Amino acid sequence: MNETILTLGVVFVATAIVGGGVSLMNNKMPVVDSPRRQVLLGGFGLLIIVLDYALLGNVKNSVATLPSPSVSSTPVIGLSSSPNPTPTPLPSATPAPSISSSSLPVSPSESGVATGNRVVSAGPRSWQSHGFTLTVDRVEAQGNSIYVVLRAANTTGNSLLMAKGYLFLVDDMGKSYVVDGSAGTWPDTVPPGTTVAGTVALKGPLTAGTKTLSAGFSQIYGAEFENITIPGIVVSPG
Repeated sequence: MNETILTLGVVFVATAIVGGGVSLMNNKMPVVDSPRRQVLLGGFGLLIIVLDYALLGNVKNSVATLPSPSVSSTPVIGLSSSPNPTPTPLPSATPAPSISSSSLPVSPSESGVATGNRVVSAGPRSWQSHGFTLTVDRVEAQGNSIYVVLRAANTTGNSLLMAKGYLFLVDDMGKSYVVDGSAGTWPDTVPPGTTVAGTVALKGPLTAGTKTLSAGFSQIYGAEFENITIPGIVVSPG
């Protein structure tokens, strides 16, 4: 309700009734000496009062009909409604390569030191890269022969050709030992997902006073690497 408009309407009605002389906002209404003007002034004042009340009712109705804000019940995407979300299972570990015994002749050197052989290395040495591991488990010697006991684990997905003729053995004095192709149990091929073991025989004897050896393959086929060198194979004194 506009109080100013309502007051104006009331003053007009009062002026019409008393014939003038009513004060409005420090201003005095003139005397109305005509009955006709009194009637018109009173009617105009009543009209103002009625319109003011009508305007107030429309405002109230408009406020009442305003839509109230709604809260969406749609869940937010990406948020779990469960108080205890199920943890995502971790990927299973890659199974260890299996031991392949196919085409591997049984040799005492594969399960232990061959009869009459002397172990000349202090411990195993390994080389690992691109999913492939080559380990020199030990070096044995007997008379004029040297035996390198090897293990190879292949998880590359490719079959690798590592012919024993490509194996090399060099001592710290620079001497290279020649492979004895007629002896040894190394299988030459390492299938994917397998571990193979065997020995490569070389012609000796081992040079007296040797302290370290380097062994490896000078040529490998089917791999991302072309050769392998395992240095620092310590020779035990005695």
